[in-house]
Amino acid sequence: MATIVPGAVGPRRFLRNPILMKPWSVIVLALFFSHCAVPVELEFESGYVPKVVVNAEFTPDDEWTVQLSRSVAYTDSIDWSRHVLTNASVEMHDPQGGVESLIHRGEGVYQSPESNTPRADIQYTIVVDAPGLPKAQASSMAPSAEAALVDLREVSSADSTKRSFRIRLRIVDQPGQDYYSLDVKHLQPSCRNEEGRLVVDQVASGGTIHNYTRFDSNFHEMRETIQEVNDPSSPWPFESGFGYGTSYFSDRSFEGESKLIELAMDVPRYEALVPYIQISVANWSEELWFYTEYLFLPDIFDLNVFEGVPKVTYSNVSGGLGVFGGIDYEYFRIDHEGVPWNEEDLQVDVIESCAQ
Repeated sequence: MATIVPGAVGPRRFLRNPILMKPWSVIVLALFFSHCAVPVELEFESGYVPKVVVNAEFTPDDEWTVQLSRSVAYTDSIDWSRHVLTNASVEMHDPQGGVESLIHRGEGVYQSPESNTPRADIQYTIVVDAPGLPKAQASSMAPSAEAALVDLREVSSADSTKRSFRIRLRIVDQPGQDYYSLDVKHLQPSCRNEEGRLVVDQVASGGTIHNYTRFDSNFHEMRETIQEVNDPSSPWPFESGFGYGTSYFSDRSFEGESKLIELAMDVPRYEALVPYIQISVANWSEELWFYTEYLFLPDIFDLNVFEGVPKVTYSNVSGGLGVFGGIDYEYFRIDHEGVPWNEEDLQVDVIESCAQ
C-alpha cells in the first residue's frame, strides 16, 4: 500500500522532489491503473506540518546516496537552500539485521562513509530521523537486470551518411511483476570550438560523448513513455520508432520467461570514429516506476498546474514524502564488429578544444 501526495515542483538533484503543496483543504483519492493509494489531506498553509522528503534512486552501480529536504506549503518563492536537511540520522537496514549510518556530505546529500553499494534483489529499508520532523521510512529493492547480447550484424544502408545495424538481445525475466526500460546510444566524436560550443569533431581531437540513437524493434509492447505501458489504448510508434533512444515495457507477455528482442538502428557515419554502440537494459522497482509514472502525469507546460483540481504524485515514504526506489542496469558496449569497448579508452566525456 503506497501513498499519493500532492503534486510538486522542487530542486531536482536525483529525482524531482514533491515538496511544494497548494494550501487547499481537500481530500485526494485516486486509483491509478492497479495501484493502491491512500487519501492525503492537503492542509491550509497556516496549519501545514512539514515532513521529511526522501529523494533516493539507488542502484548496485553506485554507492548509497540520499538527498533529504523539508517539505513546505506551496508559496510563490522558496529559498531551497534553507530547506535541505543537514542534521538528520539516516540508516540503511538490510534483511539480515545489518545497519549502516550514512553521513552528510553537504547540501542535504547523505552517502555511505565506506562507499558501500546496495546489492541487487535485496530489500532495504531507509529510516530517517530529523529534529522537529516525523520519523520517515521506506523500503525497496533493485531487481536484477538479466540480459544477454545474442548477435549484431551490419546491413546495407541507402543513406551514405549512416550505417545500419540489427542487434538481438535476450532478456531473462524473474518471477513476479517486472518493469523495464531499454536505451540505445552511440558515441559521437566531439570537441569545443572557439565559442565554447560542443560540435561534432571529424578529426578525432576532442573526445567523445554519448548521443541517443533512434531505433525500431520487433517487440510491439514497447512504448515511448512509462505512462503508456499500462495503457492498452496507447499506440505503437510504427513509423517514427523510438526517436529519443528510450523505450519502456513490462513483462506482461513473458512473465518468468526469456524474451528475444530485435533492434534496428542507424548510426551516423563519422570520418573520425567507427560506430560504437551502447545498449542498457534496466529493471525498475515498482516504487521507482510508479513514482516516475505519476511524476509526469501533469502537463509540465500548463502554467496553471496548481490551479483547479490538485495534482497528485506517488510516494512510498511512510511518515514523509518523496521516493526510495531501486533500479538495476545491464550494459552492452560494442563496436560495429561486436567487439566490447570501455569508456576510458575512448575518452567519453573528456572534451578538448577543437584542433585548429
